[in-house]
Amino acid sequence: MFALIRKDLIACRLFLLIGIVLYVLWAISTLAYPLGYFVTHIAAVIALVLMPIVVDDKYRADELMCYLPTARHQIVLARYVEAMIALFIGLAAHYGLGAILSNHIGEPGFRTLCSPQAVLVFCVVPVVFAALYLPCCFRLGLGRGSFVFAVISVILMTLITSPVFVTDVLSAGGGFVLTREMLQHPETVLVSLIDHVAAIVGKRRFFVTVSIGIIALIATSVTFSIRFFNRRDF
Repeated sequence: MFALIRKDLIACRLFLLIGIVLYVLWAISTLAYPLGYFVTHIAAVIALVLMPIVVDDKYRADELMCYLPTARHQIVLARYVEAMIALFIGLAAHYGLGAILSNHIGEPGFRTLCSPQAVLVFCVVPVVFAALYLPCCFRLGLGRGSFVFAVISVILMTLITSPVFVTDVLSAGGGFVLTREMLQHPETVLVSLIDHVAAIVGKRRFFVTVSIGIIALIATSVTFSIRFFNRRDF
């Protein structure tokens, strides 16, 4: 499995070098806008997850690997390990570089996104993306899998942002109120919204439930990905 990860690293080395240069330039330019800086790093993690998949699809590497002694489940597990590595790199880059640069330019908004609530969101978004996208990709390939994932994402976003759901969540526990400080510093809205939801169900119960849910989602995703890839005919 680690040989597969090394293979992907070598295959993507040129794209990684270009990406690092673009990342540094973009990250520095968005640091004055903490929420934009936050979203930039989440997008960078997702890009790292997608990069080896796109490169392998271009050269049909997964198809070739299926004719070698390497077991198919190892190919699947390698993708998930790469996704976790990408998440850790994103976390280190966001909070490491952010701490250095925020001290240098005196941007206080970055500290808001260092809270456990923001770290939770930073981890959950890429994990959910990978957990939903990888099974689609292993079952249908890059093109059709991406299309199915896009349809699923639109459906989920429609449900999550539906007026009934949002009204119930924001009105519970006394209602979620936007203050003038939140409008001046949009990054505080994210943390305050998570605090509001956590206060409704209980902070400890909220974090435990989310953690268990993420672990269950990853386990389910890995199981389906292995099953789909074992059944796939190239």
